[in-house]
Amino acid sequence: MRSLLLLAALGTAAAAQPVAVDSSCSFTHCALRIESGVFRSHVVRGPIGAEEVVADLGILGGGVRDAVAGSPAALAHAERSRSRYRAGLLLNVAAGLLYTVALTPLTDVPDGLQVGAALGGLALAVASGPVLVDAHRSRERAIWEYNRTFAD
Repeated sequence: MRSLLLLAALGTAAAAQPVAVDSSCSFTHCALRIESGVFRSHVVRGPIGAEEVVADLGILGGGVRDAVAGSPAALAHAERSRSRYRAGLLLNVAAGLLYTVALTPLTDVPDGLQVGAALGGLALAVASGPVLVDAHRSRERAIWEYNRTFAD
C-alpha cells in the first residue's frame, strides 16, 4: 500500500513539473488545438493526420494545465479554467441532487419542500452556466497564450 502511494506521489510530482516551451519548434508541429468528439474531446499537437493527444477534456479529464505548463501566462489561464470547471461541475451535481429530492415521491415530506428543492435545483443549474462558460473561455485563452509562443 505504501509503495502504491509513493508511486502515485512520484507520478503526480513528475506530471506537475513544467516543461519549457521549445521556441525553435514550428507552429505547425507544436501549437495546440482542441479536437472535439461525440463523447470526449482532446487537446492535440501536430499536423492533421499526425497529431499527438496531449490532454483529455472529458468530464474527469485533466484539462490543459500540463500541456501548457511551459508558458506562465497560459498556465495562469489553465489554472483558472480548472477551478471554474470544478465549481461549475459541483453546482451541477448539487442541482441534480436537489432535482432528485424534488422528483422522488416521498409521502411524509411536505409538498413545499419538493417545490423548494426543484426551484433550488433550477437556480443552481442556471448559476452553473456562466461559471462553465468562463471555464471554457479560460481554457481557450490558455491554449491561445501557449500558441502565441510560436508566432513569428
